Amino acid sequence: MKLTQKISTIAAGCLLLASGSSFAQNGLDFGIKGIFQATALLNNTDQAAGPELDLKNKLGGGGGASVGYTFNKHMGVELGVLYSKQGWSYTGSVGRIGASNDVYILCTEFQGLAQSNNIPFTGTYSADISLTCIKIPLLFRYTGDNTKSTYFSSFIGPQINMLSAVNVQVNNTNASFSGYGIKAEDLYKKMTIDAVLGLGVGIKLSTNFLLTAHLRLDYGLGDAEDKSKTITVNGALQKFWDSGRAATNNATGGLLVGLNYKLVKKAKSKK
Repeated sequence: MKLTQKISTIAAGCLLLASGSSFAQNGLDFGIKGIFQATALLNNTDQAAGPELDLKNKLGGGGGASVGYTFNKHMGVELGVLYSKQGWSYTGSVGRIGASNDVYILCTEFQGLAQSNNIPFTGTYSADISLTCIKIPLLFRYTGDNTKSTYFSSFIGPQINMLSAVNVQVNNTNASFSGYGIKAEDLYKKMTIDAVLGLGVGIKLSTNFLLTAHLRLDYGLGDAEDKSKTITVNGALQKFWDSGRAATNNATGGLLVGLNYKLVKKAKSKK
């Protein structure tokens, strides 16, 4: 009888230990991320310019970190910081500039900028606007069953986009705005709000490590250009951007890869 009681006690203890070592899916996670993306500065006025201002996708990249919390098998939230290089590239035909004088297009500014920087500007030209941004997304995460080794993963939410630096090149030469009495970054808003969407997959490498890959898209909800900015021309102040110019929206899309470390929480033991 005593032996039977001992066996029962040992068996109960083993079951209790097994129950106590099972892991819950909720908890904190920390991640590092890298992104390769195509970027654009979308403006309807520029897009209507035709050969005077042809637009070319600009490739960029970035990286950052995140902290998140998973509530259950499917839902969680995430706060991140992402360093991003973005903008757009342009080519055009100088002979056509001014031909469509009923619209105000960016190539007119490239022409004036080239003249003020003594950059040759004949025949065809190329130009490039590079924005360095610090993005802070606050995301809602929804996944398939994250207890499985591979599952569907998505996120959506708003993002604060803070401008850090701007560089403008004309014909592969850095162009300064000192002749206008300003810096390039003065022409753009210091902060805008974006909408973010991501669709992809999560792959559990171990109990604690998770690899993710998402198609990440973000779009600026407001005008990235500061249309109120004034410059000095022949000693007089005037607005840099024409009043008839359309809004310019930041847009990026690319592959975001992340490696997350999850602080796995032990579930409470149940008798």
